Amino acid sequence: MRVGKLSDLRALVPLSVAGVALGVTSAFVVLPHPVDPTDPPLPPVELSSLDRVAAADRAAFARASQEPFPADVRAVGSAFVSWNLAASSSVPVSAEEREGLSNELRATLGVLRARLGSDRAVYAALGDLRAYQAESFVRELRRSATFGEHTMPLTSLAGALLGVLERNGWIAASGRPLVPENLLRARFKLHWDAVVFGLEDCDSAPASVCYGQTTLPLDPAELRVLMAFMLAHPVVRQADYEEAGSWEGALDRRRLVLLDRLITLDRVLDPVGNSHPLLGEFPFLLSRGAMMFRLGQYDAATDLFRLHLGKQPKDAIARNWYLASVKRAKGE
Repeated sequence: MRVGKLSDLRALVPLSVAGVALGVTSAFVVLPHPVDPTDPPLPPVELSSLDRVAAADRAAFARASQEPFPADVRAVGSAFVSWNLAASSSVPVSAEEREGLSNELRATLGVLRARLGSDRAVYAALGDLRAYQAESFVRELRRSATFGEHTMPLTSLAGALLGVLERNGWIAASGRPLVPENLLRARFKLHWDAVVFGLEDCDSAPASVCYGQTTLPLDPAELRVLMAFMLAHPVVRQADYEEAGSWEGALDRRRLVLLDRLITLDRVLDPVGNSHPLLGEFPFLLSRGAMMFRLGQYDAATDLFRLHLGKQPKDAIARNWYLASVKRAKGE
């Protein structure tokens, strides 16, 4: 009997040792300890949410194809085309020519406002025109890909935007889309707003202006997905690299710029902060803190992690990142 019990005990020893080892390991995982942030969380790119917007654009295109826009609305569209053709020309546009094109756009908008009266009616008419030209743009991208070169209608709709999209890797030299069409549709609408309303770029103007919130806003779903995609695939600039000193740092620096714009736009759409139409449930404080940490701004990262933990006290990853930022901030 004793031998039997002893052999049973010996058989159980390895299992008990393994159990202790596993228990210690598990405790080590759940206990808070400093861990440097690896990849900052990024907002999801919910492409399916753009299907509704694309369907609305196609419907607007079909209506306008059966019943043309009034003359003053068509005049705005023609002025937009003239601007794009001038911008795409191999001959630089002079300051006088640029001013003339701007005056033409302002004049056509003035005529439209005089007829319709209210801003609401004006923006409704312009929204239909923008939807029609956005759908035309997407169709011409397909045609250009078939022909292997930009068609004249595509150039007249997009102008200098085509070069931007090609340099950023969104379209091929032929015009073939390299990113989902609905993203290109949304990006075109930002271009449309910038040209028609004479908006400054985002390096010179507040996000609420350069993203069209003060003129003809994009559908929130378009803006949310567009910003999320740009955060996932940022276009790094030379200044980002020079400031950060590394490719990884340059990515974080550009993402931080884009994330701050997203946060600003979310507040513009929801000043009270109840619905967060652009941010949703995305942990932007945690993401921003991780980017700050990776850029060596440990005090700012600590504050952001602390704010996030105030809302999500059980977030173990955030707590570990917080402890790491505190340690780095102390120079340890």
